[in-house]
Amino acid sequence: MPPQQTTNPQSPGPLPSDQYNFILNNQSKPPGRFRLPVPNLPKPAKIILGAVLGLFAFIIIYSIFFGSGGNRQPLADAIGRSTEIVRVTEIAKADLSDTNLALAATTQSVLSSNNSQLTKYASGEATSYLDNSIDAQLASAASNNQLDSTYIAYLVENLTAYDSALAAASQNASEDVRPLLDEARRSIQTILSAPQF
Repeated sequence: MPPQQTTNPQSPGPLPSDQYNFILNNQSKPPGRFRLPVPNLPKPAKIILGAVLGLFAFIIIYSIFFGSGGNRQPLADAIGRSTEIVRVTEIAKADLSDTNLALAATTQSVLSSNNSQLTKYASGEATSYLDNSIDAQLASAASNNQLDSTYIAYLVENLTAYDSALAAASQNASEDVRPLLDEARRSIQTILSAPQF
């Protein structure tokens, strides 16, 4: 038996074409990959909000990649101080007594080793502590036969300042740098405990 077709006797006939176009023409768009709920703000406010969020994201990314070691300027300061101590020690070595010559060689060796290990962790250039006036003081002390005492006084003052710079650098140092700084401080404290001081 064939299926019966039912017709609605009250059907008005063909529908006007514009009456139901909203059903076919207003299909919802598929959602994008990443949509944030954006408040109903005027366009300039949205641009400003986007710029602020972009700046915030930039600061976070910059601090992750370039700020992980904390403030690295104290490390550059310590390296600058040790570089100057090595330079002055090289000048003084020519005329020091044997006892102080051994101290100068040890100091120079320790500081050079510290510099080579720490330089790769410093950002930027080391702070310069070049003091040409100490050159004249050493020359005058050598001519007055007081080079040993002048050099020892210089070492006490500058190794103490270097130790303080290492301590400051250690406060904000990353986990891979802190052991190097601690070892450098122990070396400086050992030198400062020498009998010449």
